[in-house]
Amino acid sequence: MKDQSPQFSDLLLPKELLKPFQDVEEEYLAPFIRATTSRPGTKQAEDGSRGFSEKELLAERKKIAKALTRPCGCGNDCQRKFTVSEVVDSRENFRQMSWDEQHSFMIGKLQSFLHDSLEAQSGRASKSRERQRYDYCITADRPVCRNFFLMYYGESLDRLKRRQRYLIETGTVPPAHGNTGKKPKHACSTKVIEAVFSFISNFTAIHGLPDPGRDLRAGKGKLTIYLPTIMNYMAIHRIYRKSMEGRSGRVVAYHTFRRLWVENFPHIVFSRTRSDLCMTCEEHKKQINIAVAAGTEDEKLEALERARDHLIAAKNERNHYRHCIEISKQSYAASLSCGQRQGRLAKPYRMHYSWDFAQQVHYPYEDHQVGPIYFKTPRTAQLFGVCCEALPLQVNYLIDEADFPGKGADTVISLLDHFFVSYGLGEQHLLLTADN
Repeated sequence: MKDQSPQFSDLLLPKELLKPFQDVEEEYLAPFIRATTSRPGTKQAEDGSRGFSEKELLAERKKIAKALTRPCGCGNDCQRKFTVSEVVDSRENFRQMSWDEQHSFMIGKLQSFLHDSLEAQSGRASKSRERQRYDYCITADRPVCRNFFLMYYGESLDRLKRRQRYLIETGTVPPAHGNTGKKPKHACSTKVIEAVFSFISNFTAIHGLPDPGRDLRAGKGKLTIYLPTIMNYMAIHRIYRKSMEGRSGRVVAYHTFRRLWVENFPHIVFSRTRSDLCMTCEEHKKQINIAVAAGTEDEKLEALERARDHLIAAKNERNHYRHCIEISKQSYAASLSCGQRQGRLAKPYRMHYSWDFAQQVHYPYEDHQVGPIYFKTPRTAQLFGVCCEALPLQVNYLIDEADFPGKGADTVISLLDHFFVSYGLGEQHLLLTADN
């Protein structure tokens, strides 16, 4: 079967057609093929804190455990009502809030603690309170002193007093930022913003595809344009920064770049991942609709049962697919560790591959329909992809329509033979998944 495989070097698209993608290929694929992907906020999501390392969190836990073993300074043994885990979780949850959320949370707490009476009563006379009185508690049945309340939420005494004063003088209205209605000193100039707009427009003109449905509502009166699924805001911002090297002018940060994009180009979005439609599922949907509209109860139950059996079978197949991928990842990790110990490149024992034909690709592509093109049929190329999920890595074959022998078993076997000879990892056992 190997002799029947076509000459793939002659079947790839011309290099000049792939040049725009190749120029920035590293920027597109780096977040997806890098061994450890780092994104802003990932560390915070992993350790559950704002910039706190695991060592600092462990030290804080020991500090709280030590504090709960000592008698409370108020003499009421507030520490006996709580556990170390509860206090640690409370401090973490409060730390995760933004400043506005912390302010609103504390103001609400203080308002419930505040005494309604404005006069201090005693056995001899009554006079106006010089300071408001607060009865602190964590829950209704667990009153605590002020010091333990601050320790429970990890709050400071100075901020608590400022919020008490704010509650008495202003009330529960959220505070307005000091720069409200003013232009910040670090605001981007008009020239910098126009440079960002120009970059987004030019980038979209090269890599964007118009919405075939031509729905003007989604883009606020503009035709929706889709960028490839493999792209994201972070990758395009890196390309923007690289394009600004050597030029005079300020480079905006990622969050400003994304905000300008979303506010001014809502019609430019990223394509979502797609998959083949299951004909069996579509047929079951039609049968269910027919049975609901004009069928008996037995026909409705039978249609639902057939659809349910098919979904259960599909779920089992999906679980098997994921299990094979997990086996491949473990085998690949074991081969890497073994190779590092032996000082050579080890081959994995098992590896999982999946492949399928995708939709035909038309080229050359023209985003605007020129008159003569309407009466012509663009040239097509067959797209056949083989994916190794454990790495992850995918190899795509583009076969010109003039050299394509047809979607038969011989073609698939020839393509797979070429893939394993040229891109295989030398595994001893294969786990294969095909769409059909």
